[in-house]
Amino acid sequence: MTSAFVRSGTLGLLLLAAACGSAGDAGTTLPETAPAERTSESSPTAPPPGQPAPAPTTETPPPPAPPGAKAVRFVAMGDTGTGGDGQVKIGNTIAAKCAKDGCDFVQLLGDNLYESGASSTTDPIWQEKFEIPYAAVNLPFYAVLGNHDYGGNGAGTDFPKGKNEIDYSNVSTKWKMPSAYYRFTTGPVEIF
Repeated sequence: MTSAFVRSGTLGLLLLAAACGSAGDAGTTLPETAPAERTSESSPTAPPPGQPAPAPTTETPPPPAPPGAKAVRFVAMGDTGTGGDGQVKIGNTIAAKCAKDGCDFVQLLGDNLYESGASSTTDPIWQEKFEIPYAAVNLPFYAVLGNHDYGGNGAGTDFPKGKNEIDYSNVSTKWKMPSAYYRFTTGPVEIF
């Protein structure tokens, strides 16, 4: 797994994540078997006098990836929609990283449009805080709603504003938000 962190002003933290693989293994298949179970002692010290020793604990590994499953690489970031030069720099960094190592999509984690979401699908905020900053990124952006996306300067009290972000999926070729709560699968990865 590869990750890089970038901090720029009020944009918050950006995580470039490669799930199920590293930058050097594009197109390689995942192992078909899971790692062996790991056993660890619960306590490295002896129990108090008269108390039994703790039993070892067993961690169950995740199920194996389907045979032939390919690596999935994506960018995950939240608190992004501030506009300005910093957000454009982040967009260009994502574009460069994904051009170099490959990316399948971007996952927006909420607070997509500061301070109070979009008033409509034609609100100029879409250009200022989404389309222009990420113009260089030619990937789908799967978004979820955060408190700022529901209006009220982060109070999240204007629930119809969330619907504007859902409806923007019908306007933008990049923006993907089919409903307030949804799931999607790409390769062996399910996002929900």
